[in-house]
Amino acid sequence: MKFSMDLKIIFLTAILGTVWAKSANNIYIPLVKVQTDGGEVSESQYVTKEYIEEVFVNISNRLDCKCNSDGSNHATKTDIAELKRELIAIISAVIKEEKTYATDCEDIQNDGNRTTGIYTIYPFQKAKENISVRCDMDTSSGGWIVIQRRVSDTDFYRTWDEYENGFGNLSANFWLGNRYLHLITSQDKYELRVDLTNYAGETAYAHYRDFNIGDAESSYQLSVGGYSGTAGDSLLRYHNGMKFSTYDRDNDPDSRNCAVLYHGAWWYKRCHNSNLNGDYGSTESAKGLSWAAWKGNHAPMKITEMKIRRAG
Repeated sequence: MKFSMDLKIIFLTAILGTVWAKSANNIYIPLVKVQTDGGEVSESQYVTKEYIEEVFVNISNRLDCKCNSDGSNHATKTDIAELKRELIAIISAVIKEEKTYATDCEDIQNDGNRTTGIYTIYPFQKAKENISVRCDMDTSSGGWIVIQRRVSDTDFYRTWDEYENGFGNLSANFWLGNRYLHLITSQDKYELRVDLTNYAGETAYAHYRDFNIGDAESSYQLSVGGYSGTAGDSLLRYHNGMKFSTYDRDNDPDSRNCAVLYHGAWWYKRCHNSNLNGDYGSTESAKGLSWAAWKGNHAPMKITEMKIRRAG
């Protein structure tokens, strides 16, 4: 959506620049060729008054184009002055709209917000669908959308629909929702950070340079790459490319239902090297919030946060 909005600004600015450059009473405006959604390319070499009226009448009814008294069909200086006013208003509105809606927590931060908390974002802002998110403005320069958080004993043994749409309390324990993960990570390139704290108060993190979640048809398939950090990699080597599974939607390649076996929901394989949506506090058979590369599968985490940010 942002790409098409930029094209609109370029198109309007090109015409506006040409308009300003001309001073004759009767002029021809070269047309910037534009490909439509249907694949058609305009072949007009100049903008007639009919073309101006066709393009802009749906934006403003104030533009009144009539033929000149001599029967010619080109825009007069008065027509162009009016068009200039219309274009300025249009471009200003487009720029204002683009600045109004934050697409992620980095936009929230760039607007001057420096406090970790709950904000509203508009991924693919043309759709005007807003999402309440928790923005981490403190970790590693801030601007992170927190997509998962576990800080106390809360039930994460949930259905496919609940994981798809999200659940929990943004101030405490929650899963943002797989459909929103797809929506957000499809609008740009994103990175992932996983912050871990064990019961001894030790901390570690795993950073992934690339993070993307597929759509519902792919069962929200995980694509992750470029590990660095202190916790070790318990996601890329084993879980990359896996579909998301819940106890009522078994998408893992194992003959067993890994979500049932390990009391969670994850991008299971056969079965896991990490299980951050597992049974809080459990040390039984890797059912807890584990990250094997750091403390093994039988040492549960006390606090976990998964967060994403636009890759810079």
